[in-house]
Amino acid sequence: VTVHPEQNGDSTSTSITILDVVKSPAVMVLCGVVIGGGVGAAFAAGEITDEWYIDVLALPGSLWMQLLQCLVLPMVIISMIQSMVSLRQLPGSRTLAFALVGLYMATTVIALTEALIIGVPYIGNLVEALPASSIEASEDYTSTVEDMTFIDALLGVFEGMTPENVINDAAQSDLLPVIITAVVFGICIKDKQEDGSPTVTLQLLSQVNDVVTTALMAVMKLAPVGVASIVFSAAVSVDIEQAGKALVFYLTGLWIAMACQVFIVYPLLLVVGGGRNPLSYYRNCIPALAMALGMSSSLATLPTTKKCADKNGIRAEVRDLALSLGATINMDGAGMGFIFQSIWLSAIQGVDFGISKVLLTGIAALVCSVGT
Repeated sequence: VTVHPEQNGDSTSTSITILDVVKSPAVMVLCGVVIGGGVGAAFAAGEITDEWYIDVLALPGSLWMQLLQCLVLPMVIISMIQSMVSLRQLPGSRTLAFALVGLYMATTVIALTEALIIGVPYIGNLVEALPASSIEASEDYTSTVEDMTFIDALLGVFEGMTPENVINDAAQSDLLPVIITAVVFGICIKDKQEDGSPTVTLQLLSQVNDVVTTALMAVMKLAPVGVASIVFSAAVSVDIEQAGKALVFYLTGLWIAMACQVFIVYPLLLVVGGGRNPLSYYRNCIPALAMALGMSSSLATLPTTKKCADKNGIRAEVRDLALSLGATINMDGAGMGFIFQSIWLSAIQGVDFGISKVLLTGIAALVCSVGT
């Protein structure tokens, strides 16, 4: 099948074949997800989980993820600095930054509310408490975990936001203090020399960004192989029979809540807030969605997400600020997961999840999801 779109009577045409579609990055990554998941599930079903070749098949994904994380972190730092420099030159930049943070907090609150509304009655009514013998700790086990109050969690977030050793934070992929440092650096840095040309620091950052981008493009070409290996490694370790019915209820409830966020809340925001067509907007985001499906990492998906933002016509300075910041603080899925995990663990242990615990869990999820 070949499509020849004609524009304004121009004799030139663009041919799009089925082969071009199959070779597209999104389709290749989706194929990697399917192949990796299928092979991993087959290995798990055959109880082939301790063979040396499983480690060999999982190695490419591990190496690819390490390369990606190594390159994405400097890209995030440089993008934040450059976006802050660009925003300083735009009218209403402060308003944009506050509006962005407010939007992220609003979507997270909506996501957590959905999780509580769906999770409490769904899991609470369907998941039965397990026998005490199956969840009791061994006599030789001594718990070292201390109860964390809401105040402890809140103070921990502020402590985590404050940079102490940026190099160490970057080495440990602790993004929040690194992002804060990059934002402050971008606000304070001098952007122009006396003759109006960019400063040496900005020129250096631009050149480093070009090098990182070139290296990232090379690594991203290996995405189908890396994603297939990662999905295989995860699938081969899953024992569906052992997981049991209670875990199935947990997963289906979480997926329902996430589907409400993705297919109801976000499209409404696109239509009402941006006047955009959700179908075309989501279609341009397919490569990032496919990558996220296999990676489960906002940071690792960031290079692909930026390309999708370009397809949707997002300005570069807004794109860099929104995506770099969103990959750190806009954790709707993580907050939903935190709530469902809390409700599910309470249900299987027969703990009553009253209204006070519901409210406390929602607030704690909002606080703890930031920076995860």
